[in-house]
Amino acid sequence: MRYELLEHTADLAVRVRGADLPELLANIAWAMVDLMADAGSVALSESREVAVSGESLEELIVAWANEVLFRFETETLLLPAVEHLTVSGLQVRGLLRGERLDRHRHGWKTELKSATYHDLAVRKGSDGWSADLVVDV
Repeated sequence: MRYELLEHTADLAVRVRGADLPELLANIAWAMVDLMADAGSVALSESREVAVSGESLEELIVAWANEVLFRFETETLLLPAVEHLTVSGLQVRGLLRGERLDRHRHGWKTELKSATYHDLAVRKGSDGWSADLVVDV
């Protein structure tokens, strides 16, 4: 399971998992799109190179999630797939892939405003990484 919904009073909260940090980031991209539409229905016909950095791991996670949302907001692109992802320190580079939103074919759910630092938790355990992330709707 890439992510699960968590109980939250006003916004959406998710717990995203990954075997390693690159997989966690890839699953965050998937989750951001899947909260808005059916990520599994998105064709991988367009791509965007992205580079994101942060001063801390938490800042990097929020910046990465918000990059996916920014691409939707500015280009109406659903970009759930990640390729050629490299993590170096607190910098991430990679290719986001997807396509422009088709509300009917993609099963539109809701628009997300931004990922936040509220209740943010990033953990590395024996079974991999997880991040609890709250998203404004």
